[in-house]
Amino acid sequence: ARIGIEERSDVLHFEGQNNWNFQDDRGRVVYGASYRNTKVNTSGTLMNLANDDRSDDLYSGYGQVEYKVTPQVRLVGAARFDDGTLIESQFSPKGAIVFSPDENHSFRVSVNQAFQTPNYSEFFLQVPVAEPTTAPSTATPTARSAPPRRHR
Repeated sequence: ARIGIEERSDVLHFEGQNNWNFQDDRGRVVYGASYRNTKVNTSGTLMNLANDDRSDDLYSGYGQVEYKVTPQVRLVGAARFDDGTLIESQFSPKGAIVFSPDENHSFRVSVNQAFQTPNYSEFFLQVPVAEPTTAPSTATPTARSAPPRRHR
């Protein structure tokens, strides 16, 4: 027997970003925000009906400041904030020092904390692997003969 799978979803996403340079282009600021609404309905084929036919929101804001201490050394600081109906508030900071001995090479030392937004499968996926049965298993092991030995 075949198991039918159905999934209908809609995603609405807005994102905006701006940036500007300061102090004769020694510094740069980038900031932005985004909003995403996801609606999903699997009619109980992939998600439990209690969690199916849902609409969830995700909000985020971020900013980064980059500053050239010398022509070869830049300092970078950044942060991101995420919140939504499926996740707890998340704060993700970042700091870096970038050394560029020439225009074709850069070395970066950075530290940051980040997270990946989970998807619906990680929260709600529920798929049967086989049709349920109450009968005992009837599979029996098959006897196999050993491969012939080679003598030297």
